Order: sequence, then structure tokens, then C-alpha cells
Amino acid sequence: MSVLAHLRHPGWLRRALFCLGLLVALAIIIPVLLDPIAAHFTHKQLNASEAVSGDFESVHVTLLPPGYGIRRLKIIEAQGGDWRHPLFYAEHARVTLDWRRLLHAELVARLRLDGPKMVMTATGGKLN
Repeated sequence: MSVLAHLRHPGWLRRALFCLGLLVALAIIIPVLLDPIAAHFTHKQLNASEAVSGDFESVHVTLLPPGYGIRRLKIIEAQGGDWRHPLFYAEHARVTLDWRRLLHAELVARLRLDGPKMVMTATGGKLN
């Protein structure tokens, strides 16, 4: 069968459109599913410590480039902390992985903090 005869065959177009539709659907569905899952596990980990608690407004996971963002992150002391005056606050924190280096089995990440605020306290010791 020649190449031209193969291109005239109607089945290849249907398969190509199906594959394209599947890729578009996955590109839409996967992030929609990943964000609530990431939010659940982020909330769980922020409150796993006995020393601090955390909260956030939303999280967003991206596939290209691989990344994770968290909006309005607050961390307070678990005992007697004040949500209005957190120990750490960031309007937006974003971690992205360098996917080219990831393909070479190297983990290289970039962190960007927008609007960070941090309170440092000393307890029981001298500060020099």
C-alpha cells in the first residue's frame, strides 16, 4: 500500500482525532483532579506537627512545567498562635521543577515567594 493510499484511508483521521481529543481531555481533567488532592495532602501536612499549624487559600498543580503553587499560606504556633499575626505568611509560593534536568535524573527546583512575611522569636535563650 502506498503512502498516498494510506492517507486516503478514513480510519487514520478518526484515530488521530481520537488521540488528540484524549490528550486534550487529559490535559483538562488531570489538573482539575490534582488540585483537590494536593490541597488535601497539603492541609494534612501543615497540621501534622504539634509545634505549628498552617492554613492556605488554595493550591494549584501544573504538569508543564512540573510545579506546585500555594496561595495565602499562613503558619502559626499550634499553642496560642494568632491567625491575624502568623509566624510565616506568603501571598503566593510557587515551586517549579526543571523538567529538562528531571529527564536526566537531576532534581532542580526553583522557589518564588511573593509577599513573604516572617516573625522570628527567641525563647529561653540569649540572642547575641
